[in-house]
Amino acid sequence: MADPVAGAKTAAKNAPPRGYYVPNFGMDQDIVDAQSNIKLLEKAHGAWSPVRDGAGGFVMPALAPGSSQSHNGHHFLQLDADIKTQDDPVCNSWKCSQYQYPHEDEEYKKDYKVADFGVDSDIVGTFNSMKDAGRMLNHKWIMGTKESKA
Repeated sequence: MADPVAGAKTAAKNAPPRGYYVPNFGMDQDIVDAQSNIKLLEKAHGAWSPVRDGAGGFVMPALAPGSSQSHNGHHFLQLDADIKTQDDPVCNSWKCSQYQYPHEDEEYKKDYKVADFGVDSDIVGTFNSMKDAGRMLNHKWIMGTKESKA
C-alpha cells in the first residue's frame, strides 16, 4: 500500500510554480476595439440587452409575417437571396471572361524544353523517411501492387 503522505509530498514538489509575477500589459486591443464598436452601434441603434432563453441561447425578437428575417431594420439571418454571387470583381457566378484559356488559333511558343532538375528534395526526404520507418518497424511498404489492394 502506498504511503499517502509521501505521495502528497511528491505531488507538492512536482506542482507548477505559483505566486510568480505576471506583467499587466493592459486590456487586449481586440477587446478595446470590440467595446468601442459596441458603444458606436448602441449609440446609433439603441442599447442591446440580450435575454437568455434558459437553454444556453438567447431570446430573439418576434418577427412580423413577411418581414424577411428582419426586426426594425436589423437582419438576423443571411438568406441565400441576400448573397450577391455576381459581385465578384474577378468573375461572375459562372465564368471568368477575362481569363479564358487561349484559343487553338492563337500563336504562342509551344512544346518548349523544360529544365530537368531531378526529383524535388522534399520528395527525396519523404522517401528516405519512409525507408527509415520501414527499417525501424520491420515493415515493407507495398503500394500500387496486388498486395496493397488486398
